[in-house]
Amino acid sequence: MARSELTLGRADAQKVVLVMTDGIPLSSRSTWIAATRLKRQARLMFGAVKLNSRGLRYMQAWGSSPARENVLRINSFRDLESLNTIDSLISDMCKNVAVPRAASSGR
Repeated sequence: MARSELTLGRADAQKVVLVMTDGIPLSSRSTWIAATRLKRQARLMFGAVKLNSRGLRYMQAWGSSPARENVLRINSFRDLESLNTIDSLISDMCKNVAVPRAASSGR
């Protein structure tokens, strides 16, 4: 599904797929195959929520290199409500983030 969405983006934009997960998949082999194919077209990042060290090792193997920039450890689901967490995800995904100016007050 993620691969089909990649065709919809701007041609000049870096392709990034962010997978949010709280566990390891049923088939690590199938996931490895899918991740390998996907990384040919896009940067593959993982947001790992409450994963233990075994789960993190899988995500580090499947994600793009370097792992420290592409596997983001998230301590709890509650952290996903935090703007700091979201800002961190966005800044890790995008090199240039444009912050829109506040709407003019009409003056």
